[in-house]
Amino acid sequence: MTNIFDNALETLKTTLIQNVEIPVVYVHAGQRYEIQASRGNINWGTLNRLGDVTLGENFRDYIIRVELLNFIPQNGDLIIDGSDTFEAFAESTGQKCYRYSDPQKELFRIYTRRIKR
Repeated sequence: MTNIFDNALETLKTTLIQNVEIPVVYVHAGQRYEIQASRGNINWGTLNRLGDVTLGENFRDYIIRVELLNFIPQNGDLIIDGSDTFEAFAESTGQKCYRYSDPQKELFRIYTRRIKR
């Protein structure tokens, strides 16, 4: 039996596909994949000398439909978005560079940092 959340997920996926996704190149294990992704954001930042958190534009997450990748994202994978290149990374050692964005595990949220502008 479907519930309101299942219907909402389908609406979200349709909206992403039709209105939000952009073409990117995903590089995994030396292979390039031309796929669609949605840009997200991360509220991570760095501390300045005064101890204040400075939110940086160098961090971005990407939402990618699991069906578009035939592998699990790994630290060090690259996402080329226009002239910018982002590297998948985990915030701390031993963690993954992604999480699932939905209970059905149909959407990856991949954490990245800009390495080339």
